[in-house]
Amino acid sequence: TEEPEHLVSYAESPEFSAIKQQQLDRLARLLQRLSPQERAALVLRDLEGLNGREVAEILNVSEETVRSAIFRAKEKLRQWMN
Repeated sequence: TEEPEHLVSYAESPEFSAIKQQQLDRLARLLQRLSPQERAALVLRDLEGLNGREVAEILNVSEETVRSAIFRAKEKLRQWMN
């Protein structure tokens, strides 16, 4: 399926690019506010695409600790973004 032309042209506009960059910059700043474990768990799973077991092995923690860290991280990000 193709995108409607007005959406495609907006997505390619300088305004859209600027807004997108501002949002990415804000997210990067907010990620830095998380604890190292929360940030690592969230980035490894949600951005790098690893599963919970893989994240747990990398961080040398249990899968439950990974789930808890990701839950806390997302809760904090939701609060900070509002």
